[in-house]
Amino acid sequence: EMCIRDSTKRMALALTWVAAFWQANSATLTRIYAVKCFDTFALKKKKDITRVGRRMVVKTALMKVKTEIAIMKKLRHANIVNCLEVMDDPDIERLYIVMEYVKGGVMLEDDGLTSAVATLPSPGPFNERDAAVYFAQLAQGLAYCHSHNVVHRDIKPENVFIDQAGNVKLGDFGLARLHVPDGRPYSHQVATRWYRSPELLYGAQHYDGGCDMWAVGCICFELVDLRFMTDVAPGGAHALLAQLPELLRAVAGRYGGAFK
Repeated sequence: EMCIRDSTKRMALALTWVAAFWQANSATLTRIYAVKCFDTFALKKKKDITRVGRRMVVKTALMKVKTEIAIMKKLRHANIVNCLEVMDDPDIERLYIVMEYVKGGVMLEDDGLTSAVATLPSPGPFNERDAAVYFAQLAQGLAYCHSHNVVHRDIKPENVFIDQAGNVKLGDFGLARLHVPDGRPYSHQVATRWYRSPELLYGAQHYDGGCDMWAVGCICFELVDLRFMTDVAPGGAHALLAQLPELLRAVAGRYGGAFK
């Protein structure tokens, strides 16, 4: 029922690509979907080698996408971008993840201004109440993920969306993994470096959802201060660790009420 094949054929004219995002209209309903489209031929050829513990793990990109699909199928929550359908078209070697379309925008734009959603405050730092509301919604979505043993591992403003009703939705589970407390190691080379927790920065390979909460805290700081982590620590994520005590004191002193 979705008009995606024609647009995908046009996309195939590009020289090289692995995945792309499209909007699709239902043929029978007035509804817009977000469609993540993959070139399965390219995914099979693309391999990543990662050191996990003492082992070198080789995975194709297709294996990673299948993990993403399996995780998204487990989750359904008001504060998560939900997966609605997965379609495979072997004739043209395409794989589609159909998701709900969040009509609004990301929580923070690249230019440091709040997302252009009518219900959000005008450009400038969020006041304490609004920041606490959005923080709580993001935390609820994340708590749901953790209750299903899913660690997101890539929380950043570009992966947090706000719809026109002011609802926060966590998206992009491409780096997410099921957390099994059996001692198995995980790669520490995850998450955008500015939002990596201290244990990831120091190369830990045994960690849990705490790394997600660190990233949520970074986003909370960005909301109330309107400085991106790249501006706070231009020397890199490790430089951020050196500034951490000072940053915590500044946030606690300025926004101690709702976040205490």
